[in-house]
Amino acid sequence: ADAYAEAALVGAVRQQLEGFVRLAVKCMAVGAAFSLCTAHDLELLICGSPDVGNFEELEANCTYANGYDKDSPSVKYLWQVVHSMSEAQRRKLLLFCTGCDRVPILGLKAL
Repeated sequence: ADAYAEAALVGAVRQQLEGFVRLAVKCMAVGAAFSLCTAHDLELLICGSPDVGNFEELEANCTYANGYDKDSPSVKYLWQVVHSMSEAQRRKLLLFCTGCDRVPILGLKAL
């Protein structure tokens, strides 16, 4: 049963998967330092940090336009709501804003 499941789930796409991995490794290879990366390091580079991040960093690094600034009542209210959100809600906000529910490796200040 295990052999059948592996053949059905992995064997059917093995060639495509191997090609994807080869190309991904080639794109990420940045010299000798790349060989020092662990699987966890690669996951952080590709997926971002599993930590929901520090939204105070995001607030401090935001720029505003069209007459809004950090002291505008609607902006203040937005940050009040964001800071009161649960982790799940913050992840949904990140997903809405960035297309990913994980924080960039450099933190929210990098957005």
